[in-house]
Order: sequence, then structure tokens, then C-alpha cells
Amino acid sequence: MPTVTKALFRGAATTTVGTTLYTVPAATTTVVSNIVVTNTAATAATADLAGTGLSWDSAGTQFNGFWITGAGIPAIVAVTPGTTTVISTGAISASPKLRAANSMATALKIAANSWIVIGDIS
Repeated sequence: MPTVTKALFRGAATTTVGTTLYTVPAATTTVVSNIVVTNTAATAATADLAGTGLSWDSAGTQFNGFWITGAGIPAIVAVTPGTTTVISTGAISASPKLRAANSMATALKIAANSWIVIGDIS
């Protein structure tokens, strides 16, 4: 099967509802190597990390989250805490939150179902 690289970009958010950027065609797989997400909403946002739901690249894959403006405090959590592990220096290690507007955090995949979150978190 050929490898096709896709760069998906949504631009400025116009809604606080989840949006599908790309649907993987039947009988194919998708490998994700880097995602950047921002939150400008007045409500909290959650970035869910999957261990095996998506085919993330091997250890070293990064997920970058930014809190630009808005009153909502973004958190980075595991989709399925029983099988995917998130660790950090945050007040709640398994679900760190970005500390303040203009904060950034990076989730780094360190094993098949394990992520460590580093950055401006609380």
C-alpha cells in the first residue's frame, strides 16, 4: 500500500464543537506524528490522548497544546486511563492542565501506551 502524507489544517476555530478534519478511507490506516491544538474558548477544553485508537508513530511522537486566550483551562488526559498512561508534574499527574493563558505543553510518547506531559502546566 502506498504511503500518502497529508497535512491537515483547520484554521481559526469558529465553533466549540469537535470537528472532523479527515476521515480515513476504509481498508487503510493513519499514522499521526505531530498534532498542534489551541484553545481560545471561554470553556475548558480537553485534549484526549489515545494509546492505540489512532496509529501514533513510535515513541517520540509529540502532541503540542497551546492556551492562547479565553477563560477555559485546557487539560491533557488519556482517552482510556486503564490502558493509556499520562504522567506529568501537574497537580494531578494523569491530567495536567495548562497553567495560564499563553501557556504551552507538549505530550511526548515514551512507550506504546505511555505519554509524559512537559511544559507550563499546573
